[in-house]
Amino acid sequence: MSDLQAAAPATISETPIIVNFKDSRLTLSGEVGSEAFKQNLLDAADKAVGPANVIDDITVNTDAKENDVVLTGVAPSEAEKENIDNAFEAIDALGDVDNQLTVLAVTPVT
Repeated sequence: MSDLQAAAPATISETPIIVNFKDSRLTLSGEVGSEAFKQNLLDAADKAVGPANVIDDITVNTDAKENDVVLTGVAPSEAEKENIDNAFEAIDALGDVDNQLTVLAVTPVT
């Protein structure tokens, strides 16, 4: 029997990219396979809320596959929710966009 062991296969990240909306800011987190794909995500976030309101917690890992995106958090309006969704849906190379954003409930003043 040989002392050589077969190398374990590389682990490929298949977790979604999380885009969380809070306090008018989008925080992007997760692993992507390339700088180009990361930039596509950041461009979409910039388009949705403006560059000053984007927090980049994305890591580039060349073993990662280009994943789906999950939108989370609370949007102040249905229009803002759709604006964020549309910005990410426009990325051609992106998998599914799972829009789990909720809209802030406004209690009418009586």
